[in-house]
Amino acid sequence: MVEISRQLAEDIDKLVGPRKRSAFIEETIGTEIRRKRFLDALKGPGPIWKDEDHPEFAGRSSDEWVREMRQESEERFRRLFGNSAE
Repeated sequence: MVEISRQLAEDIDKLVGPRKRSAFIEETIGTEIRRKRFLDALKGPGPIWKDEDHPEFAGRSSDEWVREMRQESEERFRRLFGNSAE
């Protein structure tokens, strides 16, 4: 059981309605926990980025990867919609 002030409960109710208060609190707490875990990971001693976790960048730079993704997206758009967007 968690207690909150009457004013805080009223403020939440104004935002989301009294029937959605618990869901709002749960979502907000979950978001804050994920944010704090992320910040803790950034402060950790090890690297955040590991090459083996991102094989899509193997043998090319990030800007090359971005160009390829954009080109694939443009080609897919043309296949779906033709040249009507030009």
